[in-house]
Amino acid sequence: MSRLLTSCGLIAWALLWTSCGKQTVVMSGLTGIDLAVTYPVDLGLNQLRFSGRQADTEVFTPGTLPNPARPLTDKGESVVILLDEEWAEQSFVLRIDGLAQGLKTATKSQTVSIPAGELLRLSWRLDPAPACDNDRDDDEDGKTDLEDPGCDDVHDQSEKGNIQCDNGI
Repeated sequence: MSRLLTSCGLIAWALLWTSCGKQTVVMSGLTGIDLAVTYPVDLGLNQLRFSGRQADTEVFTPGTLPNPARPLTDKGESVVILLDEEWAEQSFVLRIDGLAQGLKTATKSQTVSIPAGELLRLSWRLDPAPACDNDRDDDEDGKTDLEDPGCDDVHDQSEKGNIQCDNGI
């Protein structure tokens, strides 16, 4: 399979922001993800943070694009994430966080497995980050996200719990 990549730099963590290109390079046999990302425009995102993990192991070095930050387009952004061949056919969790002025405002994660020598095409829409997965202390009790006793899991929409002094009563 051949894939057109723009040569804005296959940077160390192997992410390529396809909108920055100047010169076109044709490469084949790459293992990775060709990812189109959309998001609610009203969130004011100006960066996307990418990570991939299998248990406690990083599949690729996490990174944030664009760098420097700029308002993301209303049509979405695309990126190619190239993986070392050792990760082909293995399942791992791919995560994308949408950032607005450095704060996680939108997110999506999913388990993926990439065929060897192929670019898996994915189209993801980021959803607003729930209160227990947005890197903020939403209920102002000094605890953030899963450290907050009001959070059951990352999908919890409120950091308020049922214990005294945390339930608003």
